[in-house]
Amino acid sequence: MTNSKDQIPPPPVTVSVQVEEGQQGALLQLVADFQAGRVHPTAPAFNFGDKTYPEAARALLSDPSISIPLKKRIAADDIRDPLDALTDAEQLHALQSKRFAEGARQGAVGNAESSIHKEGVEALERLYKVAQGNSGQCRRIALFLLGLYNGNRFPFDLTDFRAIDDELFEDCMRVLRMDARACKQEVHTYFKNGSKLWERMAKDWGAIEFGTLRHLAKEIIDRNDFHHATEQRRAELVTGLKDALHYRGESSDEY
Repeated sequence: MTNSKDQIPPPPVTVSVQVEEGQQGALLQLVADFQAGRVHPTAPAFNFGDKTYPEAARALLSDPSISIPLKKRIAADDIRDPLDALTDAEQLHALQSKRFAEGARQGAVGNAESSIHKEGVEALERLYKVAQGNSGQCRRIALFLLGLYNGNRFPFDLTDFRAIDDELFEDCMRVLRMDARACKQEVHTYFKNGSKLWERMAKDWGAIEFGTLRHLAKEIIDRNDFHHATEQRRAELVTGLKDALHYRGESSDEY
C-alpha cells in the first residue's frame, strides 16, 4: 500500500487563451458555464465509417498521432467487458473535465487580469499626458483622473464623457476597467511623486473640492443659523458656492 505522503501530486494544468479585445468577459462566462455543467467539452470525433470494432481499434493503435497511454488503454480494454470499460471511460471523462474546468478558469482569469492591467496602465499614461494640455477635452480628462484619485474631493460628472472623442473615451474605459477589475494600486502611484502631480493637476485646473464644501455647509446647517456663523465661515461658504457654480459653467451673479 502506498503511503499518502509518498504520492506524487498531479502536474498543474496551464491553459493559455488569446481572445480579441473586449471579449474577455465572454470567455470568462464560457468558463463559468463549463464549470457549472451548462456546456461540455468534446474530444475530436473519430470517423470510423463502416469499420467494425476490431478494425477501428487497429486503426487507432496504428495511428502515430495517438498517445502511448491511450494505445495501452485501448489494448487493455479490448479484453474487458465492454460495459465496464465504457463506464470507466465515462467516469474518467467526467474527472478530467472537472480538472480542465478548474485549470481553464484559473488560466483565463489570470490572463484576463494581466491583459486588463497592462492595457489600463498604458491608457493611464496616455490620459495623463492629455490632461497636461489646455483644451476642453484636456480639462475633462484631468477631472476624470482626479475623480479616480479622490472621488469624495473631486466627484466626476459622467455626462462629461459626452464631450470627449472616441479614442479618449476608450482609454477612460480601459483605466476604469483596470481600477475595478485588476486593481493593484491607486492610479496616481503609477507615477513618481504621483500625489504631488495629482494635487498640482487639481490646482492647475481649479478643481473644486466638493468634500470640503459639503463639510463646511453641513457645519453651518447643523448650527441652524447661517447669519450667526462667523464672518470668515460665511465668506468661505459663499466663495465655495460661487466657485462651484462657475466650475459647472453656471452664472453666479445673483449670489
